[in-house]
Amino acid sequence: MRRIRNQFIATVLCVAVLLLGVGCESESVPEGQVLKVGVIASLSGEGQRGGIVTVNCASVIADYYNEHGGLEVDGERYRIELLLRDDVSDASRALEIAYDFVQAGDVHYVIGPEGNAVSEAVAPVLDSAGILYLHYGLSNRLLSSSSYGVLAKPRAIQLFASVVDYLKENQGDLGELSVCVLVGASRPAMYQKLKVEEMVEQAGIEVVRFARFDVTEAVFDLSHSPVAVQSFVARVVSSQSNVVILCGQPHGTLSLAVSSLREGGYTGLVIARDLQQLNDARESRLMAGEVWLVGCSAPIEERSDYYLNLKDRYLDTFSEWDADVDLKLYALESVLRGVVHCGSEAVSSSEMLIESIETLNFPDPFIVETRMMGLQGGTLLTGGRQLSIPILLSKYSGGEMEVVYRSDSSSR
Repeated sequence: MRRIRNQFIATVLCVAVLLLGVGCESESVPEGQVLKVGVIASLSGEGQRGGIVTVNCASVIADYYNEHGGLEVDGERYRIELLLRDDVSDASRALEIAYDFVQAGDVHYVIGPEGNAVSEAVAPVLDSAGILYLHYGLSNRLLSSSSYGVLAKPRAIQLFASVVDYLKENQGDLGELSVCVLVGASRPAMYQKLKVEEMVEQAGIEVVRFARFDVTEAVFDLSHSPVAVQSFVARVVSSQSNVVILCGQPHGTLSLAVSSLREGGYTGLVIARDLQQLNDARESRLMAGEVWLVGCSAPIEERSDYYLNLKDRYLDTFSEWDADVDLKLYALESVLRGVVHCGSEAVSSSEMLIESIETLNFPDPFIVETRMMGLQGGTLLTGGRQLSIPILLSKYSGGEMEVVYRSDSSSR
């Protein structure tokens, strides 16, 4: 909680600076040459954690460009102006913000919002105005191919599909596999478990279940008493599965989950999402034993100088790093790359960028090796437009990270 509070204070100060235009302008940027980007984020309420990271990521990127003379488009330089708005995790407030952006007439791109309800509220308004928006909502209504919205993150099922692909392709090296999918105590997590088990079985791999028709039997609830947690882990060990996949565990519980399994005698592979960490390095050093994480975090030696600069800025300003940052840096950066690709007309209208969205490709700016990405059309698992963000399965042990498998959201 203290960490979120500190980040919130830093974010509020950053928002104030951006709104006042202090520290973001460069003398080399001509007066009036501005690219406005709206940001709808939750800086309070239940979506606060995600909203703070969204704002922080957009802020460090805007600052970087503005300090280097602005965004160059067709030989002209434009100052990036972020219009940061707090939707307080409320759909009605987000709707008001969306109407404000439409009525302003000069906002053609929006980052956010977060979550299904808030994103669904603003989608019809932004769609009707032809505003391109990169959101973090996952409902099917948001993934329509006719929408101007672009999903700015991989869906959980895409991440776990990459895990299943890896297991299927490497059965010869890993030996005969049996997978036990443990789940957090929420309805979406339980649905996710069923989908993952279905994919595992379709890959020809055995699924170990505690009960065929009662998903709650596989709920790994770390809020229970130590005795209850130990008893549950004993069931996992006795199941003789050699792979455990953690689905839908609460954010920040990864260290406790892995430590409980290892200390209880489980020796097989443990695979989880990297967003269950508190941050990218400290958390992995705290965990007892090896864990494999699937997400968007790449080894530091594979990162570009630009990414390293942004990371230094982020840490200098906000002190704490979050695994979500590696994901959310892509949103504003992708908009800017798209505008540069389409030319100066895209500064004053999103129409050209939307028309070229199916063919738009640009090098991933955050890694050294050339990898093309874009805002491609939907995939089998999404159905709508989505940023083609890299998905990596990595092995963490003793604070060291090794990537063992790569794919991306556009291929799933």
